[in-house]
Amino acid sequence: MLLMKRMRNLFTADAHAVFDLMEDPFALLKQSIRDMEEQVRLQQHSKSELSSQREKLARQLAQQKSVRDKIKQDLDTCFESDNEILARGLIKKRLYIEKQESMLQSQIQNTEESLLGIEKLIVSNQSALEEMQQQAEILAIQGETSKNISDMDLTGEITENDVEIAFLNEKNSRASS
Repeated sequence: MLLMKRMRNLFTADAHAVFDLMEDPFALLKQSIRDMEEQVRLQQHSKSELSSQREKLARQLAQQKSVRDKIKQDLDTCFESDNEILARGLIKKRLYIEKQESMLQSQIQNTEESLLGIEKLIVSNQSALEEMQQQAEILAIQGETSKNISDMDLTGEITENDVEIAFLNEKNSRASS
């Protein structure tokens, strides 16, 4: 039983090692960058929608205030003419409008808090995105450097081109002496 468990662990470890070798860190980083860019784009879209919602609520609140002001003027007229029945109806309407205003103010406050939260999240994600992009640039530069090094002849063999260049240099140095 213990032997079987050890064999299974060995195969699992070998499989993980194979997958680790197959993964390209630069490709994974590029995918992470694309994912983060998409996330930031979606958050900016949400921010835009929240801003639109806040503006709509503010317009509704302004309309409610103008209706309330009109009701106040009508109430003054009703009390001046001693029309209590009409005044009671207007008071009821004013109370309803004030309740709606309170709800709208609460919704505006909640929307503004959500906006602040998403703005902080966008800033945080943009900074993380910039870090990932810088890491990608560093990996790209390191990849180019290692490619250039591997392209050089590091075996110590002397090629025909090396001989030709050395010959021409020697010939030029002798001709000028």
